[in-house]
Amino acid sequence: MIENNALFLQALEEVCDEEYDVYASSLENREPPVYSEKFKRKMAKLIKRRRKSYFDLICTAWRRTAACIAAFAVILTVAVVGVKANIKSGAYLYMTVEDGQYAVSVKGSAKDCPEGFEEEYGITVPEGFTKAEETRNGDLLRITYRKDKEYISFTQYIKPDFKKSYGVKDTEYMQIKGDDGVNYVLMKNPKFCICLWDNRKYIFEVSSSLNKDEVLKLCRSTKVKE
Repeated sequence: MIENNALFLQALEEVCDEEYDVYASSLENREPPVYSEKFKRKMAKLIKRRRKSYFDLICTAWRRTAACIAAFAVILTVAVVGVKANIKSGAYLYMTVEDGQYAVSVKGSAKDCPEGFEEEYGITVPEGFTKAEETRNGDLLRITYRKDKEYISFTQYIKPDFKKSYGVKDTEYMQIKGDDGVNYVLMKNPKFCICLWDNRKYIFEVSSSLNKDEVLKLCRSTKVKE
């Protein structure tokens, strides 16, 4: 076995030597390459520049710039998220579609929000509306006002464990940032308009047969009862 390997290596070496000799002889007769004067000037300039101490810094400048931009973007993102959390006290409303319905719930921590109704809020209803019914339990306070076939319902919810579903059929969903800086979640269809928002402590809802602008006006009139 060893003898066969030795013979193989010897034969391989002879073949390689012959191939190399043929290649080397071909190079001897080959004419040297001819470069244009423009190419020579460029190469001379590059070689001269390459010897400068600042060459490596310049060549990696774009990488350094990209790294700085990426770092700045991360810092900016963290800052924006932090501001949002402060404004919303770590909890805010968001909406998803579940089983053919809009599901509105609190996203984020609501541990610092009241677990009961330490304060009660109300709205200023238009003239002609009168109080028709009132509901109170551990999760909500609701007052409904009526005027002929029109109605207004104002509800105050506690934030922890808040989640409510709404039908999506023929209903348009939108988010509106009011002039008061509050972000409203609004749903409307030809029969009613519903608006939800929070004031850092509680979640509020106005549901009415009135139009969107009138409902938003009702939302902005919300204040603590005396």
